[in-house]
Amino acid sequence: MYLATVIDVFSRRLLGWSMADHMRAELVTDALDAAVQLSQMIAMRVPIGWRERR
Repeated sequence: MYLATVIDVFSRRLLGWSMADHMRAELVTDALDAAVQLSQMIAMRVPIGWRERR
């Protein structure tokens, strides 16, 4: 298993992650997509528990 994470270096906060049994670009792009989605929700001040699950 491989784990890709996106961490905000300034706040040391985990913004996105993805896990897969391969080490291809898709693993990284999934983690980045999760980080972008979370960042947008934080910017809109939507409660984290209300986000849509995949």
